[in-house]
Amino acid sequence: MAAMVMNAPSAWDVLDGVTLPRGYRVEITEGKIIMTPRGEYPWTVVLASAPQIDQQLAGRGTVLSDVMIDFPSSQYGYAPDLAIIAPGAERNSRGRFEWHSLEAVIEVVSRTSRDNDFAKKFRLYA
Repeated sequence: MAAMVMNAPSAWDVLDGVTLPRGYRVEITEGKIIMTPRGEYPWTVVLASAPQIDQQLAGRGTVLSDVMIDFPSSQYGYAPDLAIIAPGAERNSRGRFEWHSLEAVIEVVSRTSRDNDFAKKFRLYA
């Protein structure tokens, strides 16, 4: 088994040009590409929450869901369930928002994702 060293500016760069299957969530954790089927429950929570958050923001930020965010590591690439982007934030040269553009991140935690969501993502988001 060959190991691939990821040293790109963004963990997402390793997926440039790759066609990803619909209905799967893709994240990069500790340099490993993880694809999981999107469940009904998390999506229901996201769909119900996004309009409420957007209304409370009243134009002072943007709510995005499952959008790739560039973090300061080539080992991690997350697309939060919901991300609130700061007003006036601009995309980088790769067309993505960066970690410092985030005002808040909301993850819908399930039994199967709780270790990753509470441990690894929490440390990176903080």
